[in-house]
Amino acid sequence: MGICVNLSVGDFVYDTKSSDIGILLRREISDTTRRDSDLKIYVWCIYWTLSHFTRYTENSVIKMVESGHLVLHKNI
Repeated sequence: MGICVNLSVGDFVYDTKSSDIGILLRREISDTTRRDSDLKIYVWCIYWTLSHFTRYTENSVIKMVESGHLVLHKNI
């Protein structure tokens, strides 16, 4: 059973492989979803301090936190 990961705008993530720090800026519904489909893919826009602005699916961010690739720091 995995850990419960609750992502929020303003949370920070630390990348254990690159030592980069990112901030979760916003959550969006992907533009690639079809309008006639009920399938929705949520993506997080993350700004990385060492690299640049990127987008990740919500599921991939959660999986990276669960696996230890990213360390989540909640913005309380």
